[in-house]
Amino acid sequence: MIWWSVRSALPIAYRIECAGKPVGLAGLYDLRVGESAGMSLMILDRMYRRKGYGRRVFTLLTQNLRRQRLVQKVFVEVETDNEDSLSFWMGLGFTQETCLQNRVRLSLSLACPGVH
Repeated sequence: MIWWSVRSALPIAYRIECAGKPVGLAGLYDLRVGESAGMSLMILDRMYRRKGYGRRVFTLLTQNLRRQRLVQKVFVEVETDNEDSLSFWMGLGFTQETCLQNRVRLSLSLACPGVH
């Protein structure tokens, strides 16, 4: 049931596994071919956080998006009080676009060669 909900919210979704155990998910939404896509990435099991899985999944996703020239930029939306998530995305090179109510929208251009 949960995986179906994820698939309906994220049309392009991937389950992140470690040693055969599902530990998170990643996906794209709001895909506008040639322009942009929203990205979601979550490591659900706290035991697997801060071990580089999120960064590796992000790198694989963005490499494929660049190779296929699917979008020019990706964006994420993060709650303003989620310091760990903000730090993660900004550490990957994302910059703040907008801030509305309690959410920050960060984006990253995929057009620049050599970045991630």
